[in-house]
Amino acid sequence: MTPYYQSAQVTLYHGDARDVLLHLVDRPVSCVTDPPYGETHMAWDRWPSGWVASVGRVLPKNASLWCFGSLRLMIQHSPEFTLRGWKLGQDVVWEKANGSGPSNGRFRRVHEFAVHWYRGKWSKIHHEIDRVPSEKVLDTSVRRREAHRAPIATPRARNRYQSSVWADDGFRQMRSVLRAPSVRFKKRHPTEKPEPFVRVLVMESTPLGGLVVDPFAGAGTTGEAAIRSGRRALLIETDERSCEVTAKRIEKVVKLAA
Repeated sequence: MTPYYQSAQVTLYHGDARDVLLHLVDRPVSCVTDPPYGETHMAWDRWPSGWVASVGRVLPKNASLWCFGSLRLMIQHSPEFTLRGWKLGQDVVWEKANGSGPSNGRFRRVHEFAVHWYRGKWSKIHHEIDRVPSEKVLDTSVRRREAHRAPIATPRARNRYQSSVWADDGFRQMRSVLRAPSVRFKKRHPTEKPEPFVRVLVMESTPLGGLVVDPFAGAGTTGEAAIRSGRRALLIETDERSCEVTAKRIEKVVKLAA
């Protein structure tokens, strides 16, 4: 296969991922992708059956797969994941500033899900979640926890509670609801996701220097996220115009990073 575009960190192929993945030389260790949901009347919005199996064949035994989608989509297509050995790990919500337009009988939809599927052992899968600055004032607290019971009485065991000092470093674990502005105004792709949000998923599932695959590259957001986080990306896209947009975008990011 000849890549449509290639740099030191990103390789882009033009074609159907279910075909391209059959001929890969480099093996990715994770997947972060935004497939067509199949929820509109647009010609391109058709769920590509079989892509989960194709991706699963090139990923290692212990791997993560982050997939954007609605709750309806995940319920409808969950057998394609579970029957292939994928287990539901967690989900993250992208909170939008505006969201979709008004619709009769429904709430105004201002969020999208990114669902984490994994297979193998949780302890053997890469996990990296940034700690974020706290909005609260720094605090030093004395926490009291119940002591472990011992079979024989000892001076320590006789004390039911033990005290420990916890010093606030000003950071907290990242929450599962992330707010990021929409990037649709850039008109690179109708369903483009914000790069900082995608970068969180790439870092969570892919070790430093590792290769992440995106079988529905769109505007190449996963590729930019990989570059900015020190990872590598393998992108696949069926639409040639989107490939052209992605190639120009990645080339620009590469030059800025140099």
